Amino acid sequence: MSHAANFLYTLNGEKPESELEKIFDICLILHADHTLNASTFAARQVASTRAHMYSAASAAVGALSGELHGGANYEVMRMLLDIKTIDNVEPYIKQKFSQK
Repeated sequence: MSHAANFLYTLNGEKPESELEKIFDICLILHADHTLNASTFAARQVASTRAHMYSAASAAVGALSGELHGGANYEVMRMLLDIKTIDNVEPYIKQKFSQK
């Protein structure tokens, strides 16, 4: 089981579908290699102690939970949940622009 799959399994108690595993793996990579913001710093600092990879990932996710750093992630998730399907993307964008 990959690190991403194992992390998701730990959260949900179920083996994740391969698409979700791939998406979460990409998210972990992007967050770990995203310059030196708070979550990257936390992950690198914990990893530098030779702690387990899950501990480093947990530190990064913990840093993202702060409203000064991870707020954009929550907004993106809210947007994706509102859109629901690919067919709703264009109407969603048009609606958002009309509200400006």
